Amino acid sequence: MARILIAEDEAIIALDLEAILIQAGHEVVDTAANAAQVMAAVKRDDPDLVLLDVGLGRDDGIAVAEELRKSWAGAVVFVTGNADPATQRRAATARPEGMVLKPFVDEEVRNLVAEALQAVAARRPRGA
Repeated sequence: MARILIAEDEAIIALDLEAILIQAGHEVVDTAANAAQVMAAVKRDDPDLVLLDVGLGRDDGIAVAEELRKSWAGAVVFVTGNADPATQRRAATARPEGMVLKPFVDEEVRNLVAEALQAVAARRPRGA
């Protein structure tokens, strides 16, 4: 079971992601709808993974991920409805462990989260 932060400004999508993660046996530590909430929740809750919307309201989820990488060793999986090549190239610069495209399928979210958690396990010792 992993501790996961959902960073999504659309409440219905956040609720859907939360249900998928809980059903998969994970703990959702919080939901955040903007960059400030994400940064505060990561500092407070130290989740294992952040599911991060690329277009986080008026904030830039890619910039948020880049800022997180400076001081946090958890996994980032982007969630986006924007599959254009320019966005994907820009998102790759933040070194996410994965990207989920909206609309998503439950199994896709579960699989990407599992892969992302496995990818960061080596760089983030248990209990760290």
